[in-house]
Amino acid sequence: MQNHIRWKHPEVEIFNALKIIARWWKLILILLYNQLIISMKRSLLYLLFAIPFVTAAQSNFRKGYVLTNTVDTLKGYVNYRERSVNPTSVQFKPMTGAKVQTFTLKNSSGYTVDDVERFERYEVDISMSSNNVSSLSFGPDSSSRRDTVFLKVIQKGENVTLYGYRDNIKNRFYIKEKGAAVPVELVYERYLDPDNKGNIITAGKFGGQLLELLIKFNAGTIADSEKIRRIHYEEEDLSKISLLINKQKAEAAVQSKYSRTRLFAGSGISISNTAYRGDNELANAAATNKSSVSPILTAGMDLFANPAIGKLIYRVELSLVQSKNEISTTTDVQANARLSHTFNQYTAMVVPQLIYNIYNTDPLKIYLGAGFAMSFSKYSNNKSSRYNSFRDETTVTENQINFEAFSTSFPFRLGMVFSKRIEVVAIYMPTSSIANYNFFNIGVKRYTIGLNYLFGKH
Repeated sequence: MQNHIRWKHPEVEIFNALKIIARWWKLILILLYNQLIISMKRSLLYLLFAIPFVTAAQSNFRKGYVLTNTVDTLKGYVNYRERSVNPTSVQFKPMTGAKVQTFTLKNSSGYTVDDVERFERYEVDISMSSNNVSSLSFGPDSSSRRDTVFLKVIQKGENVTLYGYRDNIKNRFYIKEKGAAVPVELVYERYLDPDNKGNIITAGKFGGQLLELLIKFNAGTIADSEKIRRIHYEEEDLSKISLLINKQKAEAAVQSKYSRTRLFAGSGISISNTAYRGDNELANAAATNKSSVSPILTAGMDLFANPAIGKLIYRVELSLVQSKNEISTTTDVQANARLSHTFNQYTAMVVPQLIYNIYNTDPLKIYLGAGFAMSFSKYSNNKSSRYNSFRDETTVTENQINFEAFSTSFPFRLGMVFSKRIEVVAIYMPTSSIANYNFFNIGVKRYTIGLNYLFGKH
């Protein structure tokens, strides 16, 4: 006699086996993720302590040259760094492995970083009046100082050269016409009206200065002359007028080979945890909140403050994620022996944010970031259940809880970029409320580990 094993419903057995395997994998992912979060918090703490040392040790040598006092050109590599004010010195080395030399205002007449920036040394008059509303003087302030500085070359042509100079007081622009020994400041003043202290007077003498040069070099048209009366004291506007005086067509910006934008796309694993807070039975100490593990899709765009270096980045990110949430608890009341609330959440998040590369090299970048997340959600399978142990029956109520379609949060992120292409990121999104009642609310917090691909040359 042969023994035969009979499968009554093989498809059901297979489905149940797959469910068991999926549960085990989910448990493994949660355990791995928890360990990763612990490691990430430790790493972040170490990284925060190391930031001053990491940033101080960084250098960014690019091809360029330095001009000595005798106008000798020393070709090699110049340390290009982001600055909020004009430099007073520059680091240089003739070849990649050579010792770094420092050139100052005393022994250098200027320097150039190829395709990025150029500085020239001049002794000029520097206005000392402030343009900051909180520091305005009563009446015009004509005070100035004479100093030797590096001026940044903004636009250079046959007739004039436009320069920029920024210090801790304000941003200034200078212009040097053909044949002149030194540049002169384009004057822009703001001050409080002495007769009416609530009024701010703007004295834009720079318009008249530029108009004189336009006429002197017989450049532009009558319409161009009218434009000068409406321009702002900003680099973009002044550069256009400088081009007119030089009788040049609009040219590509100095940093044109560095794109200001970059696109990215990726995916990852998101773990969300939902909890009741406040005066509610599901907010008691015995309540358990089942974490939801799900894939997340991301895409977005980066805008670089300085594309030639790429340290500070403005990012807009779109994410799509879903979660299956379950909160449950037990009580000593027979009528409510066990309570539970389950629901599915489908969320699209728009997250404008700031990212700063604390370590910034081509092979590896390490950054910190923070932003403001705006979440748009839909919900399904919104069920609240109560088990009555006395009657041995369960009552299920659908849509007992009303959820918010819109919520906000302030996520933090730690990331690394490898070879300008692959980005690994860990994101923590603090608890945000998705349901609000008088005595309780429901909040969700989220952890994400993601992998993005960065498009472009940065």
